[in-house]
Amino acid sequence: MADHFVHLALIEHNFVGMIRRHLAGEANPVGLRQRDDGSDRPMEEIMKMVHKMTEDWASEHRGKSFSALVAVTLAGRAETLKLLAELTDEQLLEKLPGAPWSDGTIGGVLSVNGMHGRGHFKWATDGLAKQDAEAAAS
Repeated sequence: MADHFVHLALIEHNFVGMIRRHLAGEANPVGLRQRDDGSDRPMEEIMKMVHKMTEDWASEHRGKSFSALVAVTLAGRAETLKLLAELTDEQLLEKLPGAPWSDGTIGGVLSVNGMHGRGHFKWATDGLAKQDAEAAAS
């Protein structure tokens, strides 16, 4: 469950970074679908990068107390709220180049955090319920 929880902070942190890079004028702010030289990455390469990034982040935070994980997540949410306070309505409607989430706008990408969190909460609670059922059956 802790890995799911801290993963959400990673994604929130990454979304803020992507948006800030876009606002700073970087041509490839998401950096997933295309390499810096403009060539397309195959899906296998993209997923390998994403899985490595996710596992590295989880490993960095694995074994921490729940309070420490909450602090990591709180810092990620604070970054998002700070960014939201700085954005104009027009910027929220700007396309984030390379963003496959929601409608691809800055506002749409930021809105994905809630849905993403609900998905991980369901997977984690379903997994715990399955463990409890298996333990009760044995």
